[in-house]
Amino acid sequence: PTAPVAYHSKLRPEYLLFGGGASSKDLFLMGYLGFGDMLSDRRLAVALNITEVFDESDFMVSYLNRSRRLNYAVRGVQFTDDGGSFSMDGKEFEVNVERGLGADFSYPFDKFTRVEWGLEGWMVEGERGEGDEREPSEDFFYAVPFAAYVHDTSLYTYLGPLDGMRARFSLRPAFGELTFLTLTADIRRYIHVTR
Repeated sequence: PTAPVAYHSKLRPEYLLFGGGASSKDLFLMGYLGFGDMLSDRRLAVALNITEVFDESDFMVSYLNRSRRLNYAVRGVQFTDDGGSFSMDGKEFEVNVERGLGADFSYPFDKFTRVEWGLEGWMVEGERGEGDEREPSEDFFYAVPFAAYVHDTSLYTYLGPLDGMRARFSLRPAFGELTFLTLTADIRRYIHVTR
C-alpha cells in the first residue's frame, strides 16, 4: 500500500476563455481565467477586456480563500466608459473610469447564520459640464464599508432555491467626496409545492 501524502493546496487552471478582434484602427482582447485548488478552498479569477489604451480597458482580479472558518476575498477592478452620470455640485458628472480595491470577510456562527463585512475604496475619473459643454474633472475618491447579517436555510437545486428561507440585512454607507447610504432588508420564503 502507498503511504498517505499530506494535502498541499495548489492553484491550477480550471477554465481559460479568450477572444478578440482587430481592425485597421482598433484592437481588443477579452479573456477570463479561473484558477482553483482541488477542494475549491482557494480561487483566483482574472477577467480582461484590453484595448490599446490602458484607461479604456476593463479588468478584474479577485482572490477568495475559504480554507478556514473566517472566509475572505480581495479584489481590484477597473471599469471604463460606463456611461453613468449623476449630479455633483450642481453640474452633471459623466463617469469615464472607475478604479476600486476591496476586501470582504464572512464569519459563520453555524450552518445557517453568518455575518459579513468589508471595505471598498474607489477612485473615479470623469468630466463635468452643463448642456453640451464638458471639461475634465479632478479625480475624486470615496470609501464604502459594509456590514450584513445573513440567515439562509434554503435548499438549492440546479434551477434555483426549492425550499427554505433566506434573509439578509445590510448597511452600506459611503464616505469621502461622494456620500450615500444603502440599507437592505431582503427576506424570502421558498415553498416546495409539489414533488
